[in-house]
Amino acid sequence: TTNLCLNGHNITSTEDDDGTVVLNNSYSTLNLYDEHTGESAGAISSKSEDGVLLKEDRAAFNMYGGKISNCDDYGVDLDDTGTSFNMYNGEISSCYDGVAVGSDAAFTLHNGNIKGNETCGVNSYGNVIIENGSITNNKTGIKTFPSTKQITLQGSNTSPVITGNTEHNLLLNRSNDLKINVSDGTTISGKA
Repeated sequence: TTNLCLNGHNITSTEDDDGTVVLNNSYSTLNLYDEHTGESAGAISSKSEDGVLLKEDRAAFNMYGGKISNCDDYGVDLDDTGTSFNMYNGEISSCYDGVAVGSDAAFTLHNGNIKGNETCGVNSYGNVIIENGSITNNKTGIKTFPSTKQITLQGSNTSPVITGNTEHNLLLNRSNDLKINVSDGTTISGKA
């Protein structure tokens, strides 16, 4: 388990082969956090690839504040079997896709903002749970594929908000057996 506390500083990569931060060992865990407030946790960006890449089986990434932005590929890429990403706070913006979820991977947005990404806020081949937080101002909010397992939108204190995406808020692939669970209070408005 590695705790990466940027304390307001930034990591920018311009010539990385895979990603600015890569989890390259099975069962490894990375926690991006700010030990004080979470508001100045710092930023990760990449001019050639992913911001954070989970490359090996069962690797996990937990984001507690901070910002992942300006990535030419994915902000966070869950690339391998069983990888997971829990976003507790912070922002993912101005990337090609905000979060890419592999076919046996899982992403949970507990809170935070995924906004202003070029194609998708969340590009999901796997499992997505949106508890709270928002996915706004992307080309598409959430996009699914034939292998997508499940989309769950469940609010607790503040319900999920998926609005203001320019082409689709929720773009569903019709050729799969996708299960969608939506709780009371979830907001999906505009184009779907």
